[in-house]
Amino acid sequence: MKIMQTMYGIPGFGDRPQLHAAWREANPVETKIMDAYVYQAALLCGDCAAKVKSGMVHGATLSKDSERWPQGPYSDGGGEADSPQHCDHCQVFLENPLTSDGYEYVREQLEQMDAPGAISPEARRYARELRDFYEIS
Repeated sequence: MKIMQTMYGIPGFGDRPQLHAAWREANPVETKIMDAYVYQAALLCGDCAAKVKSGMVHGATLSKDSERWPQGPYSDGGGEADSPQHCDHCQVFLENPLTSDGYEYVREQLEQMDAPGAISPEARRYARELRDFYEIS
């Protein structure tokens, strides 16, 4: 799973990621937007941020310092990045958009994963999730 953590996030609509963003805007009901939070230099999903907040002293809620209190939410999995982003606590895929370099990176990783016997069945399921989310064939 450690290898997979670096390659989450696959491009949408082939070589034209801007079409993916336009499609998401045009189809808000069909598109789930994953919020992300920043806490102690880590990205967290909404569930993990809520767990962190529930275990904190109430006074910390006034802090605008991500070292003391989870900051966010930030839409689209924390925003555009060069690779798929994941929650640093539970490893859930944050469904972030990718830069053009990010799409190329994910394509390359998926090609390597397609080699027979290259990855475990669990990793293969994850690769399928990325292909489906970013609509990569």
